[in-house]
Amino acid sequence: MKKIAISSLLAFVMSVSLNANNSGGWFIGGELGMMSVGVYEERAPENAILKDEDSYDAFNAAIKFGKYGNNSRVYGFYENQGEEDSSFDNSTANTFGVGYDYLFINSTKIVPFVGVQAMYMSVNIDGSNLAPSGPGLGVGFGFIYPITNNIEIEAGYRVVSLGVIDSAEWMPEICEHPNEHKVGLKDYTQSYIGLNYKF
Repeated sequence: MKKIAISSLLAFVMSVSLNANNSGGWFIGGELGMMSVGVYEERAPENAILKDEDSYDAFNAAIKFGKYGNNSRVYGFYENQGEEDSSFDNSTANTFGVGYDYLFINSTKIVPFVGVQAMYMSVNIDGSNLAPSGPGLGVGFGFIYPITNNIEIEAGYRVVSLGVIDSAEWMPEICEHPNEHKVGLKDYTQSYIGLNYKF
């Protein structure tokens, strides 16, 4: 289901990009923010199943490149997430994706927007042979404020649902039967501030 949704979103974003009005112009931007990430861990030692759910806070930095249309913008992005307070010691994540925002153009300088994102995240956990990865879908809102004709600031908030997971045999050297150790990220919320340059 998620693959179908991501494929549909990618097709929509590409069609909007091809039809975007040239008057909007291209832009490149950067973001800094904070994330609260929901994680879970599951182990199956012999006949028991142990589950643990938690969350951790992390900082993130992103770059994006895209194009404005009349009342919208499309962009691609790369994001790096670094550990701040994590049960996954020294964990980092890399995310690639695309986004679409609808802009509520009005008579003021402040431009509110709502948007969607589709992404693929890969997580690295130091000291572990597990490397969770998978797709994500997000929605968000925010506002853009132009400082000059070419420079603008933006701030926003996002909620993202993830299918990021990996599993491996747990302690196969001492267990009579193969057991599974599963780690995953299920969602995150994110607040950010960014700076864009239009050209």
